[in-house]
Amino acid sequence: KKKQEDDAKIAEGKKQEEEKAAAAKKKQEEDAAAKKKQEEEAAAKKKQEDDAKIAEGKKQEEEKAAAAKKKQEEDAAAKKKQEEEAAAKKKQEDDAKAATAKKKQEEEAAAAKKKQEDEAAAKKKQEDEAKAAAVKKQEEEAEAKKRQASELEAKKKQEEEAKKNEAAERASKMREDRERRQKEENDRNQERLRKEKEERERKVKEFEEQVKKRKAEEELQKNAATNAAAANKSPTTPAASANKSPT
Repeated sequence: KKKQEDDAKIAEGKKQEEEKAAAAKKKQEEDAAAKKKQEEEAAAKKKQEDDAKIAEGKKQEEEKAAAAKKKQEEDAAAKKKQEEEAAAKKKQEDDAKAATAKKKQEEEAAAAKKKQEDEAAAKKKQEDEAKAAAVKKQEEEAEAKKRQASELEAKKKQEEEAKKNEAAERASKMREDRERRQKEENDRNQERLRKEKEERERKVKEFEEQVKKRKAEEELQKNAATNAAAANKSPTTPAASANKSPT
């Protein structure tokens, strides 16, 4: 009976030891599971924070790239506007110079024409006065001869008739000579005016050719600048690719 009691005590003690060991093991496992859960939660939180930092950095890089691209486009637009304003100003100056040159040529032509007309009028007045003086002188001489030779009326009439014919021929010759000289003078003046007109037209044409050439060169430069600006704005350029890629 005592042995049975002792065995029962031993079995009870052993059972208690096993229960203690099982409880200790269960607590150890629970502590390990709690620690693992805590570590997993900390890792998840750290990953979330790291992802947020990466996203923020990427966002900042994209904003920097967008700002750089926008500034590049604004600089190109400002440069293009400046070039267009300079070209417009140069065209306005060229037009003003051409208009001034044309006006000067027209004024010179008008002055030359007026001078020619004044000279022709002065010459005609001088010839008319000379003709009137000659006629008056002839009349005075005829009257004097008529008074001096009243006794030789018949003979004088013949002489006067002959003189009248001679005077008429002389006047006709003088008129023909005057008209011939006038025609020659007019022909020379017309030829001179024609040459002056051709020279003016040649100068105007040369000036217009120079203006066209300058405009063509400016257009080429403008197209080159536009192509360069377009090339800078193109997404296929190395600069644009560098701006778009995050550093």
